Amino acid sequence: MRGTLLSPARRIAARLRRDEDGYAGTIIAVPVVVVFTFALFQFGLYYIGGEVAQAAAYNAFQQVRSYHAVDSDGVDAFHATLVANQGLLHDATVQITRPDADHVTVAVTGHPWAFLPFLPMPPINRTQTGPVERWVP
Repeated sequence: MRGTLLSPARRIAARLRRDEDGYAGTIIAVPVVVVFTFALFQFGLYYIGGEVAQAAAYNAFQQVRSYHAVDSDGVDAFHATLVANQGLLHDATVQITRPDADHVTVAVTGHPWAFLPFLPMPPINRTQTGPVERWVP
């Protein structure tokens, strides 16, 4: 019976209090969801950068291990892979070493594209090692 005796202003105030009950959780949840989404994009870019680094190392390795190949062939293949992937890996370097006459190692290091500038990601390192092709009589 008491609800019917409320003035119109009190009924409106009570309705407003009831309608605002769910906003506190939304105020907390929306920024968390946005930050989580941006972090997900950043980690996805890190993963893609790792795949580009692996492809660059593999392509450089395949060129360097060829019969009578020189290191500049691998560097050219490395740069061609980076150009084909349009900047998904920046500040990338390649290091080609030959520990002996029968083996070659290609190491690629670079940084992924940063979606969130305040979340620094570690550099990406990928290595490919194997034998070189040679003619055996």
